[in-house]
Amino acid sequence: QPRLIPDEVVPLLRFGYPKSKEKPLRINSKGVVLAQSIAATRRLSEESAMVFEGLFEND
Repeated sequence: QPRLIPDEVVPLLRFGYPKSKEKPLRINSKGVVLAQSIAATRRLSEESAMVFEGLFEND
C-alpha cells in the first residue's frame, strides 16, 4: 500500500552506501523530487530508516 511522505520529511532522507557517500533526494525549485533522483536503487541510511519507522509505526 503506497504511503505519502510529508513534504517536510523528504529533505531529511538520505540514501547511499557507505555513510560517507549518502546523499539526499534532489528537489526542484517547486519542491518536487526529481525523477532521476529516485531512478537509481540506493540504500536507505540508518537515520532515514528511523524516520520511516516513526512515520508508519501506527499503521
